[in-house]
Amino acid sequence: MELEKFLNSPAASKIPTANKIWATQALPKEKKEQFFISLWPSSSISELDETHFIIVSQMLGNKEIQEMVRPYFSNLNQASNYVSYAIQNQSLIQSDILTDLLKKTYIAPLKPRF
Repeated sequence: MELEKFLNSPAASKIPTANKIWATQALPKEKKEQFFISLWPSSSISELDETHFIIVSQMLGNKEIQEMVRPYFSNLNQASNYVSYAIQNQSLIQSDILTDLLKKTYIAPLKPRF
């Protein structure tokens, strides 16, 4: 695939990592996840925008990716954004894993503990 060849080429080093992550969405699932795992640590993304929230949420079935992005879901400063993204994009990203991540971080702390 041409995209895969480009992403592995020296020319790709001139492209911002966040853009390469976005571009990998055109690849088959396994390749997309492989590229994500290699690219994410150098992405310098400190909080998820809506696009990256969707990208990440669609790959939560991969345990390695789930562990890589878990800290983002623990960011209480982004709670309202992430819940909003989840609601707005429910048809694209709904999964038990995403639901659990959101519940554990944002809902569980609100429950009274007796």
